[in-house]
Amino acid sequence: MGEEQHEVAVKNRNNNRLISKRKLASISLLVVWAVITGVLALTKGRDSIFTILFVLSLVPILLYPLLRYMYVRLVKPFTTPLSKDQVRSNSHKKFCNTWSKSELVGLGLFTVLVLVAFSPPLLVDSLASTETKPYMVFAYNFLGSLIFVLLWTGFIDLADLFVGTALRRKSGVVASAEPYWKSIELTSNKKQQQLKAGAILVCYTLTTFLSLYFAYQDPDLTEQQVVVKNLPACMEGYSLLLISDVHAGPLVGKETVGRLVDQVLELQNAGRVDAVVLVGDFADGLPENVGGALVDFERVVNATPDGVYFVTGNHEFLHNQNKPSGELWVNFFESIGVISLNNTRVELKPSGDPACPGIDLLGVDDFSLGKPDLQKAAQGRDPSRASVLLAHQPKQSKEAIELGIDVQLSGHVHAGHTWPLHFITYIDQPFFAGLESEGAFQIYTSQGAFGWGPRTRLGSSNNIDLVTLKSGAEIESAPMVAPTKWAIASYPLFVLTVLACVCWGPLPLSKRLKRVEPPSPQIQLGDSPVPV
Repeated sequence: MGEEQHEVAVKNRNNNRLISKRKLASISLLVVWAVITGVLALTKGRDSIFTILFVLSLVPILLYPLLRYMYVRLVKPFTTPLSKDQVRSNSHKKFCNTWSKSELVGLGLFTVLVLVAFSPPLLVDSLASTETKPYMVFAYNFLGSLIFVLLWTGFIDLADLFVGTALRRKSGVVASAEPYWKSIELTSNKKQQQLKAGAILVCYTLTTFLSLYFAYQDPDLTEQQVVVKNLPACMEGYSLLLISDVHAGPLVGKETVGRLVDQVLELQNAGRVDAVVLVGDFADGLPENVGGALVDFERVVNATPDGVYFVTGNHEFLHNQNKPSGELWVNFFESIGVISLNNTRVELKPSGDPACPGIDLLGVDDFSLGKPDLQKAAQGRDPSRASVLLAHQPKQSKEAIELGIDVQLSGHVHAGHTWPLHFITYIDQPFFAGLESEGAFQIYTSQGAFGWGPRTRLGSSNNIDLVTLKSGAEIESAPMVAPTKWAIASYPLFVLTVLACVCWGPLPLSKRLKRVEPPSPQIQLGDSPVPV
């Protein structure tokens, strides 16, 4: 090796080491920052600036690896890198001198799509109106569908690792002499990588269309009987129509809400509904922008014998910096005749039977962003009376159990919305979907009328729920609903992902480190090479 080549080799090796050290230092600082802000967020509370800083620190830690994973699997196989000679000929360029045109085009398109996917949360307030917005419909649903990209990429990579390796060993592409577990790796063949990318995109497209088909169906009616101790005879068979998570805004407009109201009126005209309860997350926006889409609920008020009752969800609080938007939405619903039950209670009984003692209907503000005060709502209540609590989030159940509430009606969870995200909400909330119980306490959690943001649905469905009260000494156990089964089925997927990261992640990393470290340069002295 000549002196000039030796200098280049040493320089490249030093550069590689410097880049690796800088990357390691950056990642270490980011992780330390995330840990510090996370601890401070826990100690100072969710309203502190440290909570925002913690979330911002998680974005590059979680988002960058996932986006890079998608880019490498879906875009990179269709690009052609520059050769060494081409890189040398581009050395006079200041920017992108090591990138080919196909790489620049691929990265550019990928970046645009990522920006489009993550733009809706930033635009939801400015584009909120009574009608759906085509851009928001596309961008939000595209964002929701990215989980399917990751899902299918992971499945096809696993098939490549295990089945693909076995086929390559059988065909002689990989030496079959060494143990199977040592030869497990992803294909490096460009054609096969392109076929994998094509298979991922086909599976992703089919799954996305299937999920959107389910998501854009009108809500199904789910009927559930609930046994309530001490239920007066005059309340036997009393029916509450539970509606939650309408999310009127850029993706759910006046027309969609109108069809929902028509469904409710059909049930009322058939004499099947005594009272209607709205348990939050009815809007993504302010009343001045989105209220026109929900004003149709005044027709429900006029047709409901015993009243329509409302409690706030977290989304009622997300859309105003100057005044709590939850209060604005309470005022809006009261203006069309809906009764607000935030931290209050009323006596609920058939309008045609004034002698009926009825039951206590309680309601509280949203658990996370509102100011729930169940103690205030229950103050002075006779504990022997039958009671039903309206609370947007199932997390309110802990206090409800302590205060001896009989039944809680909730929403918020969307039954996981899109599989395999069921796992996250399943472990986050104490109750998940359908009728569940703990001791004498029962809770019914709706899957929601529609979806928030991305309308994609897989393993859950749009629902409104007819809850009928009946008397009994002992509560009846309800069968496990389908979304809960989906949630449990997602556990092995997450365990498999962790095992793959722990067991197989270091292997390609160690191989890469061996390739990055070049051999020590040597010079020729006489007949024998001598290390430098």
